[in-house]
Amino acid sequence: MNINDFINFIQITEQSKGIFGHYPFCMVVENKKNELEFICLTGLDSVTFCYDIFIRWLIDRPNKIFLSIDFPKILNAKNDFVLIHHYENEKFNFLSIPYCNKTGERFPIEKNEIYLDITSNQFKKYLAYTLKKIRIHKL
Repeated sequence: MNINDFINFIQITEQSKGIFGHYPFCMVVENKKNELEFICLTGLDSVTFCYDIFIRWLIDRPNKIFLSIDFPKILNAKNDFVLIHHYENEKFNFLSIPYCNKTGERFPIEKNEIYLDITSNQFKKYLAYTLKKIRIHKL
């Protein structure tokens, strides 16, 4: 699986009458044996729970991880968006897929929006904090 396959896998569906969104959140992990594991993230109380699951898989050093999380429009963003977290070759990449929450229409993928910077920085800080906490706990 590559990033384009994962993006095509993402679904924007009608969540309730006239309201569209991305749910459940999805994660796909390609492990060291090149096997794919599809994980459906439902019933979680916050984005940090999704990040905790991502980090648990990251500790095993998989080949790839893809995670999708839906965010409402924030700051000066024009639309709701799905944030794609992509881990491969020990590097993180982030993309956003903006969409209209009234029709489900997807807009072009964005890489440099302010809300993408804020959400990816939030993830990186949480990741650093959690990994530090894990290392201290193991000592």
